[in-house]
Amino acid sequence: MKDYYSILGVSRNATEKELKEAYRKLVRKYHPDLNPSNREESEKIFRQINEAYEVLSDPEKRKFYDKYGENWKNIYEASKKGYDPEQFNQRAYTYQSKASKDLEEILQEIFGSFGKSKSKKSPFGNIFFDFDISDNFNNYQTSQNVPEVEIFFNLEEIYTGTNKTITLNINNRNTNVNVSIPPRIKENSKITVNTQYGPIKIKIKIKPSNYKIIQEKNLLLILPVEIEKILNNEEITVLLPNNKKLKTHISIDQLYSEVVFKSLGLIDSKQIAGDLIIVPVPYIPKNKDKLKKIREILTGVI
Repeated sequence: MKDYYSILGVSRNATEKELKEAYRKLVRKYHPDLNPSNREESEKIFRQINEAYEVLSDPEKRKFYDKYGENWKNIYEASKKGYDPEQFNQRAYTYQSKASKDLEEILQEIFGSFGKSKSKKSPFGNIFFDFDISDNFNNYQTSQNVPEVEIFFNLEEIYTGTNKTITLNINNRNTNVNVSIPPRIKENSKITVNTQYGPIKIKIKIKPSNYKIIQEKNLLLILPVEIEKILNNEEITVLLPNNKKLKTHISIDQLYSEVVFKSLGLIDSKQIAGDLIIVPVPYIPKNKDKLKKIREILTGVI
């Protein structure tokens, strides 16, 4: 059983103020955008923090959690079955939990305002919350507000294209969904898939790798190159995300500069491809024989 109190680092009789203060500190500490070097682990912890606060910040949910422990959610949902369906539908589409409001407030403090327009939606919307839809999910089938969830893929999968089955948690039930990813689709593209509960938009996100994603469709690679190969004008091999090899030559003048290979990046909805950008940096080997050769080459050049 997950101990939500331990996750937030508070006692079981913590006040609303104490909960929010603990939550605020944890958001600042573990938000993935503030931990780029350890993003995957931060996302995992951040999900747990949000899940815990989502429950404990809601007095009614907290009451069920305190009383029934790990079975609280099933009992809580069952207690709602007696509600009038129309009233429940209306509340399902207009309700914003205290946790999501507090998270938006804290993220605004960290990252600044999202704009003055009241109609402008926070870009942090449902990020990192478990994808969990109420029992009246089917109403979304005729609504323009199709639910959206971010799914992370490996760059290799994105670059080559893939068909895979992913598992979503809908109505507290694990549901398998088949997703077809076309080759080299750009980051933040959206693919609509159908489930037994209605359509869902999958927002494509790419896991960190040796390549950095620039402006959603350009690929940037910092490439260590042996200085001996550069001085000898030897062929350099670049391993692409699809494991194919790109062969090229790097000159001394190109070190620390952007070497652009047109249209080898990801592709947008208009079928316009981004670029592959390589920044070669010199790598000096530790091998004594190679170092000796480099000195001989440099002596001849100088």
